[in-house]
Amino acid sequence: MNRILASRKVVWPAVIILAAIYFSSTLIRGFHPPATPGMAPANPAAVKPSAAIPPPALPPPPSEQQGATASLEPRNDPSFPKFLGLWQGGVALPKRGTCQLHLDVQDNHEKVHPFTAYSTLSCMPSVLEMLSSANARKMNPAGAADNMVKAMAPISSILSGTLQNGVVTLEAKKSFGLGQVDSGCPLSSLTLTPFSDNMAAEWKENGQDLCQGGQIMMQRAAR
Repeated sequence: MNRILASRKVVWPAVIILAAIYFSSTLIRGFHPPATPGMAPANPAAVKPSAAIPPPALPPPPSEQQGATASLEPRNDPSFPKFLGLWQGGVALPKRGTCQLHLDVQDNHEKVHPFTAYSTLSCMPSVLEMLSSANARKMNPAGAADNMVKAMAPISSILSGTLQNGVVTLEAKKSFGLGQVDSGCPLSSLTLTPFSDNMAAEWKENGQDLCQGGQIMMQRAAR
């Protein structure tokens, strides 16, 4: 009898422990915690793939690259045609009298220097300036008349120019008529800036004394 009671004391606790283990595992398997907002779903198939990173942009084809290079040429500048044609204007310069500038700007179809220009500058001293010059040199009437003719003799130049930022810069390549002018002033450069329907010109000269260049507003002239 005592052995039976002793064996029951050992068996029952073991049965209770096994039952507790069985039921606890069942409860754990059956328990599903509620989904928390912001957490990814347990099903991998439900996960949306992230947006793919676009590949780097490829360089344009050669034809487009050539078109971009061509757009940099001066003739593609919308202001290019404004400079072409005949221009003329007059201005009074100190100690030189009234000066007239004639300019013929042409397209020479060259890429680097697309403009060729032909200029003629002539000045007519006033009567007071001629008398003052004649008295200073103690000239006779014949000498004064010869000095007036030399002062009025035109100086012509051939120029080559470029277009940048809406302004044409012309550089003198060769000048003519310097030997006929008393203290002639050869043209060195000339810039053109559109001004409404006119053209603002500024030129520089080589030489000293009277060779200070000038500024002038020019209008279109008929051929």
